[in-house]
Amino acid sequence: MIQQDDNGSQYYEVLDELKKDGTYPMKATSLYCFFRLKGRTSIINLDNVEPLIPLQYLLHSPKENKFYLKDYKGYEIKELFDTIYRGDDPFINNLVQWVADGNIYLLFTKAMVSDMTDMLTRIWDHRFSSKGKLEYNDFLRLLKGYIEFEDYKRDCKELTGFKTVCNIFDDKITSIWEEIHKKNKK
Repeated sequence: MIQQDDNGSQYYEVLDELKKDGTYPMKATSLYCFFRLKGRTSIINLDNVEPLIPLQYLLHSPKENKFYLKDYKGYEIKELFDTIYRGDDPFINNLVQWVADGNIYLLFTKAMVSDMTDMLTRIWDHRFSSKGKLEYNDFLRLLKGYIEFEDYKRDCKELTGFKTVCNIFDDKITSIWEEIHKKNKK
């Protein structure tokens, strides 16, 4: 059951309480967890990525053993990573640290789970001829790979070894897809 402290902050003491309300907490393993593909798209690239909004998350306070309820501000992916690079937003700096420490849990509603499942199936169907669904953690790995590759291509064209590094990125993404396909053939 949600509670409120003296400062007006809402919190839970146990994550399982949320499941009763039809909300599913999922530990954020990276900042990419805050994003999905737009609409009915199935191609993973920067233009097709949007923030998961509305999105609430829990910030775990290990000292108090409480899970504080927060609203995600809906940063666009480019804005989020540009802000991290500049280091000028205390909230983003904290968010990066909280995710790295394993203290953030995203709250998915049944509708969000359904939308995410549809997206993962669309991506699978676009890539493979067999029926299946991409696993969420594999989507995150691919999203990270594609976005980093796109950033590199945009920002590093003039660097020595540009084509070699592009080939390395391409090989890495291809190997992730191959690993996914082999894993799902079993």
